[in-house]
Amino acid sequence: MPHRMCNKFVSFFCFPTDEELRKKWIVAIRRANLAIKAHTRVCSRHFKREDI
Repeated sequence: MPHRMCNKFVSFFCFPTDEELRKKWIVAIRRANLAIKAHTRVCSRHFKREDI
């Protein structure tokens, strides 16, 4: 899963290309009307430490 480290506390992750995993992410981050584009990222704060 590609990611970019913003600082030592926060990273940003690209959405997965696998459709099933992408659907799980969308449900997990609980964002209404989320439009995923090529540059859409998810902040590491939306994940549990053990999931990163």
